[in-house]
Amino acid sequence: MTPVVVDVEGLRMRYGRTDVLDGVSLQVRQGEVLALLGPNGAGKTTTIEILEGFRLASAGRAEVLGTDPARGGEAWRARVGVVLQSWRDHGKWRVRELLAHQASYYPGRPWDADELIAAVGLTGHAGKKIRTLSGGQRRRLDVAIGIVGRPEVLFLDEPTAGFDPQARREFHDLVGGLDTTVLLTTHDLDEAEKLADRIAVLDRGRIIADGTPYEPAGQIAGADRVRWKRGGQRFTESTPDSTAFIRELFRQYGDSISEVEVHRACAADARRPVVHARRGVRGHGVHAGHARAAEHPGHERLRRHGLHEPALSGGAWPMLALVVVVGMAATLPLGAILGSVFADSRSQGLIQLLMIAVIAISGIFYPITALPVWVQVVAQVFPVYWLGLGMRSALLPGDAVSVEIGESWRHVEMTGVLGAWVVFGLVVAPIVLRGMARGESGSGVAARRERVLQRIG
Repeated sequence: MTPVVVDVEGLRMRYGRTDVLDGVSLQVRQGEVLALLGPNGAGKTTTIEILEGFRLASAGRAEVLGTDPARGGEAWRARVGVVLQSWRDHGKWRVRELLAHQASYYPGRPWDADELIAAVGLTGHAGKKIRTLSGGQRRRLDVAIGIVGRPEVLFLDEPTAGFDPQARREFHDLVGGLDTTVLLTTHDLDEAEKLADRIAVLDRGRIIADGTPYEPAGQIAGADRVRWKRGGQRFTESTPDSTAFIRELFRQYGDSISEVEVHRACAADARRPVVHARRGVRGHGVHAGHARAAEHPGHERLRRHGLHEPALSGGAWPMLALVVVVGMAATLPLGAILGSVFADSRSQGLIQLLMIAVIAISGIFYPITALPVWVQVVAQVFPVYWLGLGMRSALLPGDAVSVEIGESWRHVEMTGVLGAWVVFGLVVAPIVLRGMARGESGSGVAARRERVLQRIG
């Protein structure tokens, strides 16, 4: 039997309270091409980084060429090739110079630079500087660097990300001609089927299917596979009712959803289109529009086609209006107090500058979780953060899992802070303003009396 060169059992990886990998087990045999298929965030890159020795697993066992990657020395690393998703190179290097330099690090019999350049199809670019190469040519150079030491195992992490169709086809031909064991990650089923002898489907940190390119669909038969893009990332979900799932998807995320694809996930129907005509997709949340089905070999691609209804769920308009009106009503008296206390233009300019900074860190313009932790803490001191939180919770139907502190709307805290703000702005502030007005009025009368006495005297 062909020897096993990659052996993983019960692999776990935890970040805080989140299990990125939850008991991953797989094997790759010598000469085999295995594709680790799954959506972004499934744990593909984490798995491959552990196998490359770049990351320590929380639990489980991993061996590559009979060695724990975390303990692999220079001799072991010389037997392993790595092609990352991206890497920073020296743009001033020329292709031949860089490959010759890389080859000098490897013992034994590494590739000759010119032979390797020919093997990856860069003969006409050997003397060019790296910064002048196209994206596809750069990726070929990445592969050349990965195999320059004639590795026994080659790891490819999302090798065709950002490629145009022609560059993708050329790269597939290149990988298909490599005479070595390959473990690659991808979120593209078509790519996995073209390149791999076996496909392992990774979803939410677990292997949910493993087999030949046409077996995984059968292993999760009975469910449609829905793919979509949101926030620049691609996601995949298996569901028995793709129509209801897509409707709920648009209800939750609205216009941020694009490039929805539906695959029939069963062996007999894996190549059958699911949708055959333009379909209206309507919901009750922050979206309303149409999805158009455009037939492609093997799948249907659904695209958003425009908004035709209000972008707020039922009952959200009164809540949004209440938050805005009450917020303005509570803010105006406070602004009047500040304007009275700091009457000179320099002080008012400084206050406006500080307010701009407060608004900038409030999370109104972009997710507050993108800011440093200490800025998130400071932002919560100011009511404007809570006002923005209230407006977003009125607009959006569900918890904003990835963009809000604590991954929720924090309704109890928000109600308390905004309630205190309203009481201070609508009750306390007017009392203070009336007191200031009386004091100012009294001082004005005294000043006029003093001027009259001076004239008389």
